[in-house]
Amino acid sequence: FGGGLGADESNEIDGIQLSDESAINPAAVLSAARQALAGVNSSIRGYFGGGSLDGSIPTFSAEIDGIQFSDESAINPAAVLPVARMRLGAVNSSLRGYFGGGGDVAFVGYSDEVDGIQFSDETAINPAAVLAVLRHWPAGVNSSIRGYFGGGDASGVYTNEIDGIQFSDEIAINPAAVLNVGRARLAGVNSSIRGYFGGGWI
Repeated sequence: FGGGLGADESNEIDGIQLSDESAINPAAVLSAARQALAGVNSSIRGYFGGGSLDGSIPTFSAEIDGIQFSDESAINPAAVLPVARMRLGAVNSSLRGYFGGGGDVAFVGYSDEVDGIQFSDETAINPAAVLAVLRHWPAGVNSSIRGYFGGGDASGVYTNEIDGIQFSDEIAINPAAVLNVGRARLAGVNSSIRGYFGGGWI
């Protein structure tokens, strides 16, 4: 778990040991303290993208940084998001991480952008696919072949939309499924066969 907002924006990275569910607190920290960011991971590294550097006066960030799993050292690839934004969601395939939606200056707080990072060489990517609904605060889940963004705040209305991206050709997808309740600021988890969206504002 990286970043967030306590008394101020945080650069903290901490978490949980999955084998015994004990707390962990590696020495690595984010290169830029910020809130409202999102995370993706390859099999060897975790990446935190976007966010806000100042909660009182939102300052959008294009930063991508993170952690090397093998030794828990901090990483800061050259890749950045093409559009600085906060309150975005994230999904990943085995090859690439994608950051979707969020708030940016161009859309006055609501974005349909999908971009991200190529894991093999840590270069920035910007597929043509965009979300079906402009929004910030969606959550992301993924299968091995598709990534889904659920919920979010769409111009002041909490949405039940589920849309996303097909990993193989990076085209936009928009399945018929929707959330049972429209909500924003939710979180997502997935097994290999199902994705679950929990909590949020309604």
